Amino acid sequence: MEVKCFCIYNLHMLIISPTIRAKIGDPSHGSVTEREVQECFLNRCGRVAEDDREEHKTDPATQWFVSETHLGKLLKIVYVEDDENVYLKSAYPATKTIQDLFEFLAH
Repeated sequence: MEVKCFCIYNLHMLIISPTIRAKIGDPSHGSVTEREVQECFLNRCGRVAEDDREEHKTDPATQWFVSETHLGKLLKIVYVEDDENVYLKSAYPATKTIQDLFEFLAH
């Protein structure tokens, strides 16, 4: 996986489909709200990891990061970005393994 840095204050619109909104809000998936996702985008450090696994390849590339909500909840945010929008693919509480992987990739 590759880590890239980019501007943390972009003007893209966050798009969350009804299917993804239902998935992230499901208690079995971690009960993440749209507001928490937005907070993580605002609070991110500016580094992202690109998911280059063959079974997850998309065009444009799927990217992800770990960030905190304003209340300190750590989430993994998975998304695809084009010239105009950011499309949320998933969001869920970041396990210790995910946190460690992101820290490794981000340095």
